[in-house]
Amino acid sequence: MNEPSEKGGGADVPSGSALLPPLDLDLDLLLLETHQRFETFCLRLAKREFPRVMAIAGAWDRGRDLALYTYLHDYMASKEGGGPGDGDVIWQCKFVRRLDSTAKKSILESIAAVEDHHYVPVTRWILCVPVDPTEPFMQWLREQVEPRGWQWEVWGRRTLLEKLSAHSDLVETFFYPVYEQLRRHFAIEKLELFSLRLDDECAWRQRDPNVLAFSTKGDHDPDLVFDLIVENSDTMDAVLMGIQVQVVERESDPHGLPGQGLLFSQITYCVPINHGQAGQYRVQCEPPLVVRAGSKERFKIRLADTGYAWMGTVRILLDYGKGRLLPLPMMRLYT
Repeated sequence: MNEPSEKGGGADVPSGSALLPPLDLDLDLLLLETHQRFETFCLRLAKREFPRVMAIAGAWDRGRDLALYTYLHDYMASKEGGGPGDGDVIWQCKFVRRLDSTAKKSILESIAAVEDHHYVPVTRWILCVPVDPTEPFMQWLREQVEPRGWQWEVWGRRTLLEKLSAHSDLVETFFYPVYEQLRRHFAIEKLELFSLRLDDECAWRQRDPNVLAFSTKGDHDPDLVFDLIVENSDTMDAVLMGIQVQVVERESDPHGLPGQGLLFSQITYCVPINHGQAGQYRVQCEPPLVVRAGSKERFKIRLADTGYAWMGTVRILLDYGKGRLLPLPMMRLYT
């Protein structure tokens, strides 16, 4: 079973990932809790290797949760001569707790659905599951798939975690609310992120409270506002001097805390991001925000000039001077 590759090379790793060290992960992927969340997680991982992969909607998937349509793409590119290219690469995502008879039945139904869609050839078939497959299961699957002439492989828990360890931004996006060790991961010296949430009054929404992915409510070019609390456990004060925003992996998409001072945000800092064009955007904090030693401070960050009809990955970094940056978790935006 060869590792599939896409013509033209893989996607660039978002520059924000380099700010954080690779993670030694021992995550329970069942923490994703739902099939939809697991499928979205697999899509984001697959896109790092296959930029043109896409999710296939609902009842029309024909056994394809994710697909890389190389057949049609190569055919259109070769109209001047030659025949169509290789068949499609497809992923089937099964969010199961065990690979038992029920899971096997579901897998067989998906394989049958692919075969019924016979007029589009398939050369690579990838099964994604949140648990590690056993050798008897792999032997069973081999007997089902190999007679069909497909190259095949399984992205089980171990394989998915190996891929995930190279992309710490995806750990942040999908596991931040439940992965407690990330609190230390987001710390610089004694300063750490205490709370990050979407401002209730802005024209964006977070469909899944356990995933840092945000979409607009239909407004054109709305401001995106986050409400933050940072905590300083050091004996020295820290001063927020600036804010940076990185936009990476962009693609078109037509289509009761303690302390009275934390009850209301006192300052909002605005960062325009040029319609979501990839790049880094920085503003000076006027006035600078002092986080007193042993205390917390609350403020808001407003992303303005967000544009329309794109989706991508965004990171906000808090600049505390002298080269110290507190990177907040990566998040997905859909405008």
